[in-house]
Amino acid sequence: MDRITVIDDEDFQADLKYKAICDAIGSKLAMVYPGYRWRVEGGGGIADVRCEHASGTYGYTFNLVKNGIPDSSDVIRAGGEILESFNLSRRSFDTVEFLSRPRILGDLVMVR
Repeated sequence: MDRITVIDDEDFQADLKYKAICDAIGSKLAMVYPGYRWRVEGGGGIADVRCEHASGTYGYTFNLVKNGIPDSSDVIRAGGEILESFNLSRRSFDTVEFLSRPRILGDLVMVR
């Protein structure tokens, strides 16, 4: 029973809202940058975007409270900046390119 979390309806609705926003961001990134593994998580007024092929540590954070829901151009720009930071193509995922990138302790090297 200690693994059960009880939340009220207001918190549940907020969680659903953040999940819907994160799903929309992830869908847009998957459509524009096919083949890359995107992770988008939200809550507490933010949405964190990571490309698991590039790095699970570095990414982009949208402040949903301050700036509202990001539009498509902001999402595309954020995804592109993440890919460019690790010298990955903005086109679809290329396995040969990915495997040829320099790494430190298994992680891709950030170029900027």
